[in-house]
Amino acid sequence: MIYRLRPGIIHTVLILGISLTLLVVSPLKTQAEDEVTMTVKAGLSGYVRSGEILPLKIKVENNGADLNGKLQITTTLNNEAGLINYKEIFVSSGSEKLFDMYMPRSYGGQDYTIRLISGENPIAESKIRVTYLPANELIIGVLATDPATLKHLEALRLPGEGQRITVIQLGPDDIPKNSMFLETLDGLVLNNFNSQLLADGQIESIYGWVERGGLLVVAGGANWHRTMASLPSEFLPCLVSGSRIVDGLSSLEELTGEKLESGFVISEGEVKGKEVMLGQEDTPIIARGSLGRGSTVYLAFDLAMPPFTTYAGNEKLWWHILSNTDPHSVISAGNFRVEMMHRPNEMTWMLRNIPANDLPSGAALGLIMLLYILVLGPGTYLLLKKFDRRDWGWIAIPAMAVILFSVTYLTGFKTKGRDTYTNTISVVRMDPDCDFARVTSFIGVFAPTKRVLNLELGPDKMVEVMPSDNYWQYPTKRVNVDDKLPELATVLQGGDRTTVEFNDITRWSMRSIRLEDTMLKPGKITSDLTTEAGKIFGTLTNNTPYLLSDCVIISKMGYQKIPKILPGETISINFSPTVSARNTGPIFYRIYESYPVNRPQGYRYVQSRDTVVSRQVMETLSYSEESLAGNLVFIGRTSEMLEDLGVRDLNGRNYHNTVLIARQDLKMENKGKVSIPPGVVNARVVSFNNQRFNRDLHGYGMGEGLYEFQLDIPVSLKDLHIDKLQLYTVGDNRSLRYSVGLSVFNWEKQSYETITYQPNGMVLNEPERYISDTGAIRIRIEVGKDYYLFLSSITAVLEGRYQS
Repeated sequence: MIYRLRPGIIHTVLILGISLTLLVVSPLKTQAEDEVTMTVKAGLSGYVRSGEILPLKIKVENNGADLNGKLQITTTLNNEAGLINYKEIFVSSGSEKLFDMYMPRSYGGQDYTIRLISGENPIAESKIRVTYLPANELIIGVLATDPATLKHLEALRLPGEGQRITVIQLGPDDIPKNSMFLETLDGLVLNNFNSQLLADGQIESIYGWVERGGLLVVAGGANWHRTMASLPSEFLPCLVSGSRIVDGLSSLEELTGEKLESGFVISEGEVKGKEVMLGQEDTPIIARGSLGRGSTVYLAFDLAMPPFTTYAGNEKLWWHILSNTDPHSVISAGNFRVEMMHRPNEMTWMLRNIPANDLPSGAALGLIMLLYILVLGPGTYLLLKKFDRRDWGWIAIPAMAVILFSVTYLTGFKTKGRDTYTNTISVVRMDPDCDFARVTSFIGVFAPTKRVLNLELGPDKMVEVMPSDNYWQYPTKRVNVDDKLPELATVLQGGDRTTVEFNDITRWSMRSIRLEDTMLKPGKITSDLTTEAGKIFGTLTNNTPYLLSDCVIISKMGYQKIPKILPGETISINFSPTVSARNTGPIFYRIYESYPVNRPQGYRYVQSRDTVVSRQVMETLSYSEESLAGNLVFIGRTSEMLEDLGVRDLNGRNYHNTVLIARQDLKMENKGKVSIPPGVVNARVVSFNNQRFNRDLHGYGMGEGLYEFQLDIPVSLKDLHIDKLQLYTVGDNRSLRYSVGLSVFNWEKQSYETITYQPNGMVLNEPERYISDTGAIRIRIEVGKDYYLFLSSITAVLEGRYQS
């Protein structure tokens, strides 16, 4: 018997079923969302510099079952394709965990959304809100008990047009364990701060950041022990032993021109092998030490205690510190970061330079042709004759030709066309006093037969997917998850592996990434260089296991090319820096100029691929911080891959070009004589009265106004008899002659004296009058109304001898 349900009953059953489903499913979804919470901290206390890495701290709290999931951020590349950055996570039931992620090279105006995904379902999300600061700002982080410490610094004027200072109040949790995440900061100040709150990894991070050019300031005063107790000795230029109350500091009052209130505490100590920037009798008030490219500064007073909280001389005090230490060259070259913001993207064009496949040999081609003739001619005829089917020749010959062509094509495709080409260019910056080197690697992979390409990198690598075209555009921008853009690549961050998976839309282009990393130095480039009669001479040794080629050693006003240096080899250096128009441009144009036309040949007529790549890299480096060096810089290239770079070779053809950059020390005292060639001692700005001042990689730009520069002689002046002191202002000769006033400070008379511009240098008679006891030479430049002056360099030449 068949029973039929009435339609009304069917409808009732369906409604009850749907209702039960909603009652069961909806509470489960709500419960999952309520059981997991996620909070995100972005940047350094919510700030990041445009063009720098944006660090993220993500806390996940799980009050439900064990959670296996991933943290995911979606961005775009040039607004044309989607990028996914994610991190796999596990949070056990009833616990919370802190995870680190990052966004590479962030620019202003971008808000990201991070999602916590379990399976395929997002269970939590959070907006990443951050304040983007201009690339040319001087940014100072402060670790202090009083959150208002140093806020007054934001009123200090800087020489760069539109340049300012931003002070960020930090907590101990804001200091990352990866030093690359600190690149937003130029300075870090510790004042009345419990240094025991910093973990060993955070201390190491600060150490690495200072080595790369940062400024660390440690303040003393009554609470000096609390601040300094857990800091390594490398952070402390002064070994503090106690404190005392003073009624004033006459040396500081003389520096700033402002009176201090009496009755405050300073810390006392001893400076060994460091520079005392300011002292009071035998007590160092400001001391400075060097750490790699950076500086450490000690202050004997508490910045958050009277009278320094409202001291009228604070601006001059801090200008003295900042102009002398020049963190990250932000004072001497304020627009350096702006100019370099997109320069690394030019490397993606160099990655396209891969060797062509070798053609088959003439013998192989002849053999293939002979085989064609034999098969299509007598071979086909004899085959058809055997089967008495010679009338089939009209179809057999074309068919056999197709078969032979197909076999040849497939053979070539299997042996040549399926190759994967990996091109790696790495720039390794090594400094004499640093244990670690900073490495920037650019990796391009061309694999047209691979729909999906996986790049396996080392653990905890910071990777950025680079655009294959339009390299001048911003690499990553925010994207709404509802936007349907083709997915370009997926990046798995951190952990025991870092991977980049390129999808099918990239198969016919160069798939490129950029890696930022640090590594133990791969050996050293050492030298024993000195000066005499304006020459730089001595020896240079390659203490690395690599053959270095296309090398050059460069100073501000000269260079010497070195074709190659074998591992362990020592070579002679001998060249004379000179002041000339040809020695004022970028490094690349000076080295590869075509005298007398003065137009660089560069790499346009070079056949060797390695030489072309080497010169292309040199051209990019000519706009980098190396061109700011007033001392000596060695640059050399090897075609070997350095270990520990974290780049794992793919099967196929792999090409490596690694450029080593190492600054070299120069001794300017030799056998009782002192010789300072041009370009070794270069001026820095110490005062100005016009914001139309610009310092970039090419020199100084100055509008109407007064500008004061200082050159610091880096040798002892005790018992030194100066035979020659000559100043050079290299720039627009016509403006310097007719529109600019030059004067030099006479330390005996305590006043400026006018000098006449000479393109071949201005000789100062009785030179001792123009050098202070500390070795300072002051030059004042007055630019007339409606003029704009450009100077590529202000430098000095000195020759002297010690009388004892």
